[in-house]
Formats: sequence, C-alpha cells, structure tokens
Amino acid sequence: MYRLQGLDETNEYAWMYISEKQDEILVSYVQIMAQPNTVAKRLRIPYLDVNFNYLDVENNRVYKGDELYALGVSKGSCKYDGYSKQWLFRRI
Repeated sequence: MYRLQGLDETNEYAWMYISEKQDEILVSYVQIMAQPNTVAKRLRIPYLDVNFNYLDVENNRVYKGDELYALGVSKGSCKYDGYSKQWLFRRI
C-alpha cells in the first residue's frame, strides 16, 4: 500500500494497492469537502513499471506506464462532500 496524497490537514487523500504479482493496481481517491468553481485535477500514479501498459478495467482504456506516472488520471469533478473515485488497473 502506498499513500499518494494526504498528510496532516489536507482535504484530499489517495492510496494505491499493488498485488503481490504487481499485475493489478487499485487506486482510491477521496475528497472530504467540495470546493466551488474548481477544475478537474489529475492524480499521478507512481511506482508502476513505465515499460508496461495498464488497462483501466472500468472503461477499457489502455494507459502507458509512463503516461500514468507523468500525467496520471483525471480525478473528475467533485460536486459534493465526501466525493470518492476508484480505478482498477491490470498490467498488460
């Protein structure tokens, strides 16, 4: 388990779980309080092998490992308190 965001008194938290074989990655993101008039931000996913591709199981989109590391994924638009999102990636 890796903490990606959220130390001390922040409003956003993110964790990443990597399977023992390192072929499945579960990323969880939580924003406690919604903030008005914000643009969607991105969550970088480190600790992946940049030489592999990763399939987002929810929408069948394939990301390159270096793309997830450098650009990450969109957190989406938070419109309510307690917003959360999860991604499950499979290495391909």
